[in-house]
Amino acid sequence: MNTRYLLILIVLFALVGEHTAFAQKVNWDNIILPPDSLTDNIEEKLVQIAWANYPQNQSKYADVAIAKSKLQYAKFSFMENFGAGIQINSQAGQPATNSIEGPGGTIQQVTTTTTLPRVGFGIQFGIGQILTTPFKVRTAKEELKKTEHEVNLQKTLVRKEVITRYNTYKAAYEVLKLYAGIIEEVKTVHSIATKNFENGTITIDVYQQSLAMLSQNEERLVAAKFNLKLTKASLEELLAAKLEDIIQQ
Repeated sequence: MNTRYLLILIVLFALVGEHTAFAQKVNWDNIILPPDSLTDNIEEKLVQIAWANYPQNQSKYADVAIAKSKLQYAKFSFMENFGAGIQINSQAGQPATNSIEGPGGTIQQVTTTTTLPRVGFGIQFGIGQILTTPFKVRTAKEELKKTEHEVNLQKTLVRKEVITRYNTYKAAYEVLKLYAGIIEEVKTVHSIATKNFENGTITIDVYQQSLAMLSQNEERLVAAKFNLKLTKASLEELLAAKLEDIIQQ
């Protein structure tokens, strides 16, 4: 194969690869499962509940609704300066009597008060408003796209936060179980050390080391319990519900 054909193949593969890359679009509806979708995956279930309950998500949908209303308003904004009027001339064509003094005396002369039509119509509009309407519509469409992108961004953020906080909670729970198991062993060791110290078979230094080990692990157990409560509260902030109520469902 000569160099020319090799270059052609490289270009073709590059074009095909580029086309494939651009063709891979994200299906944002799959980032978070729809409300009517059932799943046994606890993480997906928590993400689904957080998306339905977290108030900030609803505010994003409200922004989309507002942007849609602004778009509809922009489409008809040219009507703002449009006006129509009607005028009724009550005196139009009615006779009027005039008195004229002449050599022969007073003469009554009948004339009309006006020659305007009895009913008149008028229409007014702003040409500038009509010319700027397409720009307003284009701007409103871009604002709508922006709010829709913000909804998609919120989906990714909620998914990330829920999964991260849930796994942080699980890790805190495992740490708590670890320290709970250790503390039982340390208590047993310290109980034996206490008896041996009372019997005089170990020194006070050995006894104090046992007591210090017990105190350290008790502190760690308290810290682990506190951390578990914090991680649980952080997760429930997104869920707007108690975790145990969701897991038992």
